[in-house]
Amino acid sequence: MKTRISLRIFTLVFFVTLLTTAVFLLIRFSTNPETGINSKIDLIQFGLNLLVGGGGCAALWLNYRRQKSTELDLLHKEKVATDSRDDARDRHATDLYGKALEQFGSKNPLIKLGGLYALERLGQEIPSQRQIVTAVICAYLRTPTAPIEDDFEVHMAAQRILTAHLFPQDENFWPGLTVDLRGAVLSHFNFRNRSIYRGDFTDVEFLGDAKFEGVRFEKSVSFNGAKFRGDANFHRAHFYRASFIGAKFEQKAWFTKSKFHRKAIFVGATFRARSWFAGVRFLGRVNFTNSTFDRIAWVENSTFGHGANFSGVNFSTRAFFPSPTSMVAQFSITPPWVRPQYSDSLASMTV
Repeated sequence: MKTRISLRIFTLVFFVTLLTTAVFLLIRFSTNPETGINSKIDLIQFGLNLLVGGGGCAALWLNYRRQKSTELDLLHKEKVATDSRDDARDRHATDLYGKALEQFGSKNPLIKLGGLYALERLGQEIPSQRQIVTAVICAYLRTPTAPIEDDFEVHMAAQRILTAHLFPQDENFWPGLTVDLRGAVLSHFNFRNRSIYRGDFTDVEFLGDAKFEGVRFEKSVSFNGAKFRGDANFHRAHFYRASFIGAKFEQKAWFTKSKFHRKAIFVGATFRARSWFAGVRFLGRVNFTNSTFDRIAWVENSTFGHGANFSGVNFSTRAFFPSPTSMVAQFSITPPWVRPQYSDSLASMTV
């Protein structure tokens, strides 16, 4: 409203100034006796042209300002409409989130399942809520007051929903998520071919087989202190930076053809059964200091881009390594009678 009033005042002042100038010129030269008739006619035409031209300019300027004002009004209305839609969407998300949490907090397993699926629907409909939904599900799986024995179906459903949206090739993929499962108890955990931004599996207890074949961790992941009660399969896994400090593998462990882009830390890790690291590409530093291998370990055909540290490693039986020409490693083996015997393709450590 103020803009329109200002435009009208400006146009009026401009037109009055122009008219005053034209009248002054006409009077000034028409009353001059030295001015001829033809010159007076020319002055009159000039004054009229000046008035018409000035009025046209004023009209063009006024139309321009009106158009500009209209555009600004439209932008303002669009912004208000967008803000209203965002507010409505946020209110809708808040309502769904509140109702889902209310159901999820129920002691009735069926109601709790309904809340779990409501959370999944919220994440699917509103991408900005996906990390929040993931965090809530992870928090439930970490809760020590909800052991698997009490609500096994809900626990397994939470695992399935957590992993269902982590397939990069799937249309329902939720990219860029951080998964925090510190201290959780997971049963028959299937993370095969999933992709996440960052993961924390510190002190997790994996009951049954843990399947991580083809998994991709875009940033760091921690399995420090994790306990693998069943087989642990990391075949063709991709790690950016991985830490398995103090991890315990009670059954077979596969890391065949996996790839570590940065540091791979297995300090103090324990392998109770056979372990395979064949064909692994270690592109960063590798550290197996003080690790224990109770059964045969295969590391042949692996590459070590920046060397490896096997100081204080306990090989109870045999270990097969690449030839010393293909790796830079620091060995300090326990027990002392275990010695590497190199060939062209591998080294065999035998008690």
